[in-house]
Amino acid sequence: FQVRVVSITLRKNGGERAVATGSNSQTESFSVSPSAGIVVLDSGTTDTYLPERMRSGFENAWRKLMGTRFVGSGERLSSGSGLSELPTILFEFEATSNGGKTETITVAFPPSHYMEYANKSNTYTCRIYFDYTTPTMGGNFMMGHDIMFDSENSRIGFAESECDYDALVEEDKAEQGSGSSVGKPLPGQDSRQSKTPKKGSGGAGDSSTKAGGFCSGSVCRFFGACIAFVATGGVIATFVLKPELFDKLRNVFSPQERGLYQRTSSEIPMTTIGGPLPEVS
Repeated sequence: FQVRVVSITLRKNGGERAVATGSNSQTESFSVSPSAGIVVLDSGTTDTYLPERMRSGFENAWRKLMGTRFVGSGERLSSGSGLSELPTILFEFEATSNGGKTETITVAFPPSHYMEYANKSNTYTCRIYFDYTTPTMGGNFMMGHDIMFDSENSRIGFAESECDYDALVEEDKAEQGSGSSVGKPLPGQDSRQSKTPKKGSGGAGDSSTKAGGFCSGSVCRFFGACIAFVATGGVIATFVLKPELFDKLRNVFSPQERGLYQRTSSEIPMTTIGGPLPEVS
């Protein structure tokens, strides 16, 4: 979906939402010209790539608000302690109401979304760029929102989501760490069934008492090999002595005999990388 950015506002200590709360009201804004504000919303793109013509206004607003220079992917934090101090970026998009009147909507892009955490190095790295040929706002911008793609009417809708993914991850880690659900039997299941029997105890894990399995003795394996050898030799001898049987079998599995690939490429408008499909006579 192509949309147009009307303006961008950086809000210090901005929080996760579009509406300011508490003391996070210090802002710096700049307008975006109609030609420079066209971007693509694409959930298949991981990061966000803004138009190059937004760079100057964005960097100036960042410097005025934060007192430091914005360095893009070089913007790193050694831990999450300074994450909340970074600005929330508010994008104002051109929108159309049901009555046809031009309006705007504001979508928040908090630092918890545009700063990517690397577990290995325990660092956060900024994932906003300006050097991309096709300006695209990707998955990190869409995080924290319920988004509706209305292809039929060429519209896209945003609603701030109540789903706190980070909290769910931490909750899941806590549950696994406490062992509250690992190794416990299901409701109604005998707890003794979850235990693995020791080898030789005669339980389900004892190979000496398995029923219906193949025998593991050397005598059994010897006779099995003999049977396989005799069967293979019989098949080979049959085709050597009676080659006409081989021809009949080959015809049965031939694509032409099964009615496949009978239509020519002119009847099937399909092409491959190398060109049209070859004709079959």
